[in-house]
Amino acid sequence: MSLNFDGLLIAALTLAAIAFGHVFVRKSFKLFGLKFWPVSLLLGLCLLCASVFVSYAVISGGLAVWGATFLWAVREIFEMEERVSGAGNGESPQT
Repeated sequence: MSLNFDGLLIAALTLAAIAFGHVFVRKSFKLFGLKFWPVSLLLGLCLLCASVFVSYAVISGGLAVWGATFLWAVREIFEMEERVSGAGNGESPQT
């Protein structure tokens, strides 16, 4: 019986993408504000498109997961703007 570690590799890539995405949103917002969202959008779309053309499932899955992470970062960047701008209204910022 041979073992298949593809699922574990994709899980590790997913965990790494989530951890990176969390830091990525905070750092990019701190450095660039809302100006960085188009870069994240373009990178996410490119990674998703690239995942379609890769035949090896682990690499394809990893590219798709990272692409989705960058697309999700776009949404998070705008939510970060709302949280930070709410700080001027007497609310505490959640950054």
